[in-house]
Amino acid sequence: MLSKIKKTTSEIGPKNTFFYLFHRLLSSISSERIKLLIINIALQPITETPSIPIKFGRNIDVAEISANDAVINQFPRPKHVTLQRFSSGAKCFVAYNKGEFAGYIWCTSKTFKENDIRCDYTPYPDNLVTWDFDLYIEPKYRLGFVFAKLWNEVNINLHSKGIKATLSRINGFNGASLRSHKKLGAQIIAEQLVLKLFSFQLIASSIRPYMSISITDKSRTRFILDYNELQQR
Repeated sequence: MLSKIKKTTSEIGPKNTFFYLFHRLLSSISSERIKLLIINIALQPITETPSIPIKFGRNIDVAEISANDAVINQFPRPKHVTLQRFSSGAKCFVAYNKGEFAGYIWCTSKTFKENDIRCDYTPYPDNLVTWDFDLYIEPKYRLGFVFAKLWNEVNINLHSKGIKATLSRINGFNGASLRSHKKLGAQIIAEQLVLKLFSFQLIASSIRPYMSISITDKSRTRFILDYNELQQR
């Protein structure tokens, strides 16, 4: 047990480890009806410089797809969720390894509605910053260059449109995700502590609104993520 705690601490830090252990305790004694979550908001710069050398990932192609592409039938999400994302204006970039589906990432410049918690994130202004979400890589490609090539091509696409950065939500208990984002130059610019107690939800945030309470989906919390303010944090 002690060795596992030490490993977790080395991956996510002592503060997040404390909250993680508390979350596990609350979840276990309440049949997962009480949860404590840590959400990190990351700012990822979009640059002209390629994130990987050209010689890497030569067998990997990346393309922006539409709702009519057959590849969406291979997505690990319900089809109606995928189609709803397209109808909301979100864009999807898919990676192929020698023609085989290998992964994807979504981006949107509009308000992103969280599923796990009752809150919405709005990137602002939408001509400078976008929100990326639901990065997925097929298990057999997770140790290769698929992720790096996918992000590199998305970076090129967004840069050509004048986008300066992307924003994303990272689970504060996910050490691997935190490491991969930091390797790409991401900066944690906000932190949120979420307590879910049956239908009751409390969010304590380092950005406005600093404290919010929600009981139903009609009382969702909205966070406006202003690029010009956040890059100064």
